[in-house]
Amino acid sequence: MGVSLTDDVLKNSFVYSSIRSICEVSLAITIVLVFTVKSVAQVPESQDPTEPKIDWVFPMGGEQGSSIKVKFEGKLLDGVYAVWSPKEGLWGKVLDVQEISVDDNSETSETKKSQKKQRVLVKLEISSKAKTGIYSLRLVSKRGVSNPVTFVVNGERIIQESSNSNRVPHQSRSVKHPVAINGAIDQPGEVNYYSVTVSSNEELLFQLFTVAETFQPTIRLYDNKGSWLSDESLLQLEFNQGTGYRRAQKIEIGRLRQTRHRFNKAGHYIVAIGSIYGKSDSSFVYQLKITAVDSYLRQAEWFQHDRVPKWSERKYTRKLTPTRIDDLWSRTIRIGKHESQKSNDNQLLPQSTDSLQDPENSGSPMFADNDVTVVSDEKEPNGRQVQAVTLNLPSLITGTIENPGDIDLYRFKLLEARSLVFEIETPNVPPSAFSPSLKVLDSEGHELINNKHRKIALTRQDPIFLIELLKQHLSDKGNCGITSLSFFESLEAKMIVKFAVGGSYYLQIGDITSQKGASGFKYRLMVRGQIPHIGELNLEEDRINLVLNQVKKIKVTTGLEEGFTGDVAFSLEGLPPGVRTLTATTVEPKEPIGPTTERQENFSAFVNDVIILLRADPAAPITKMPFMVKVWAQPVLNNRLGSKLLVGEMPLMVTTP
Repeated sequence: MGVSLTDDVLKNSFVYSSIRSICEVSLAITIVLVFTVKSVAQVPESQDPTEPKIDWVFPMGGEQGSSIKVKFEGKLLDGVYAVWSPKEGLWGKVLDVQEISVDDNSETSETKKSQKKQRVLVKLEISSKAKTGIYSLRLVSKRGVSNPVTFVVNGERIIQESSNSNRVPHQSRSVKHPVAINGAIDQPGEVNYYSVTVSSNEELLFQLFTVAETFQPTIRLYDNKGSWLSDESLLQLEFNQGTGYRRAQKIEIGRLRQTRHRFNKAGHYIVAIGSIYGKSDSSFVYQLKITAVDSYLRQAEWFQHDRVPKWSERKYTRKLTPTRIDDLWSRTIRIGKHESQKSNDNQLLPQSTDSLQDPENSGSPMFADNDVTVVSDEKEPNGRQVQAVTLNLPSLITGTIENPGDIDLYRFKLLEARSLVFEIETPNVPPSAFSPSLKVLDSEGHELINNKHRKIALTRQDPIFLIELLKQHLSDKGNCGITSLSFFESLEAKMIVKFAVGGSYYLQIGDITSQKGASGFKYRLMVRGQIPHIGELNLEEDRINLVLNQVKKIKVTTGLEEGFTGDVAFSLEGLPPGVRTLTATTVEPKEPIGPTTERQENFSAFVNDVIILLRADPAAPITKMPFMVKVWAQPVLNNRLGSKLLVGEMPLMVTTP
């Protein structure tokens, strides 16, 4: 039975199996499984889109100050009359819309009609003042606005992969860095080869950016001098940092794979771009950037994009700064010294910090308002308890796991029972290259808790899930020798720990394998008090095409963090005339049946879904171009309304039936 894990989990997961004995319930299990399989088989496949949908765009990028022709392919693109971007710097003109044939083995004309696709040719203008980075492009038609596709504005020189001339090593295309290359893997087994000339001891950064969900690209590096088997064969090199087979880092608008290599000798080397198992598709487009490491470090991250920056709670890449506590308070409401809100386990969470005192100095508050102690560049050695640095909480620590086996120890004291939050950032090297292992120890050095979150790898359709469900209702749990139960453990970037008593404690951080360590393995670690607040806010829809006199819904997923038990109010800004909101509903989250996770209170937020309804009045004007609508959230606590938090923004059009 296969288990599908997300990219974020696979970055830092440790999968193993645990044999579980259960009682003899084969008949009941058989019945349950029969019905389960039948119900799964009856689930319809994904339907054809009802709104304009772009599958891919080529090329993926262009230079500042250039004019290029761009091809879009997708469904329901007939009648497209404009290309649109929410960010200034890009504009274009639709040159042609063609219907293209699609391979289809179906027999019915109705099915064939639903498989029709269109190709749209656009002349795109890129302003010389356009900022480098990632933009969103959409197409506009009488049906409304399409989904966004990613387009990169580059500051470097851009070349485009030749159609057939660079698909064998001896015909590799010569490129000079810095350069950005637009390419595609659209033929089975296709590999694109590029030749680059380097100087002795030069270090290059290779960045491969893709957007197709099913595209798993490979990047390989070869010495052009040949191998000991043949002067004409290539000698594959190992990247100094990263590997061509490692899963790409998932970012909000695509996937980015970054690898580096320092060349010991000058010469000509070959970079090869392909796809795992030789798979291909017209949507397998990519952009490869080759730059010197020192020049890249002087630039801002090129994959910054035009979408609203999202608040992040549990990603290793979020920024931890001394203003973190200020930012958290902006996502909640400060309540008075004698007020409190109840947590999900009905225990009071104090909002005033005056009662928390520093044990080293009984006269000063330990959690004074937003007063963060910064501990920068921890000093080695600090791997033993007697060498541990004493922290004054709240603290923001900057450190490095410099060598394999290196661990850093910190000491802190609590006067009384308390809940603390531990947050980790890896600013330079993300998991899984650097996998921070965080442990809390008692005064004797015994481990109390770590940041491994153990989960059962199953879904509601899994037979194992149903077996576990039956176990909860049967008292006799004898051994019937039925299968095993799989788990995975993910290293979490945020951990909430409830300390039952005051006293001295230690904090230990290192790499999970104890076999890695380097100057780039830097971390930031924040230790602070618990602040109930609104966490991540995610907008499910990427656009709204609203037909006259009809209703559509917007779904917002809301994270309630660290015991926040208030309400969340939502509002919309920028609606076109004749469009109004209707009463929203809240969808309570379904509690998992069975043991799907351990220590959920330490690692998980309470998540809620909110539905907002939109209606276009019969007399509402038809929109020719999209209106950009912003969705706002506000905390509500003790009958008070907090500051506005931007959930996101999306284009909206009013269309005819």
